[in-house]
Amino acid sequence: MDSLFPEWFFLSFFITGVVRVVIALVFLYDAKKLLRLSGTEKILGIKAGAIGLALGVGVATQGIAIIGILYALYVAYKKIQASVFANKITAFLAIAILLLLAVGGAGGWAFDRPY
Repeated sequence: MDSLFPEWFFLSFFITGVVRVVIALVFLYDAKKLLRLSGTEKILGIKAGAIGLALGVGVATQGIAIIGILYALYVAYKKIQASVFANKITAFLAIAILLLLAVGGAGGWAFDRPY
């Protein structure tokens, strides 16, 4: 089947970068919510913030994506209600996006370029 908008194919290089920045914003939002609390939630907020910053900048994206998957699975398993990833659908979609980044790499505008 032919593509509906074949003239948009030149944007394919940037799509992974856009997805990387969007999932970084989700992690930073999770960190913002968790840092207001105390104890274990604050530590998880620091971890989510570090993951979000690394993904946003594009440093070691494939490794950070795997760490992000483990983080989302942990928060979903422990059912930490203050986290964004306590919602199973959000956790599942974030894990799917992070798997894309782990397999596909950082995309455009990142520090860990393959060339």
